[in-house]
Amino acid sequence: MLFGRARDYSDDEKAELDEVILSVLKYELGCNELTVVSNLDFGHTDPQLIMPQGVKIEIDSQAQQIRFLESPFNLG
Repeated sequence: MLFGRARDYSDDEKAELDEVILSVLKYELGCNELTVVSNLDFGHTDPQLIMPQGVKIEIDSQAQQIRFLESPFNLG
């Protein structure tokens, strides 16, 4: 699961937000083995990258990379 970076948050506020996200995923939703990446430059932030919906991606935790597995420009 990917989360964008919160705009204008201090480092302490970002850390607190990460804790809340992980707590909700684990305790409220029971997602104990889900890969979570936060503080990415998409969403309501600056700079703001485009993250297309519905495109398969691969998250490589060790290399700290996110790769698109298909083109976001396929029109079906």
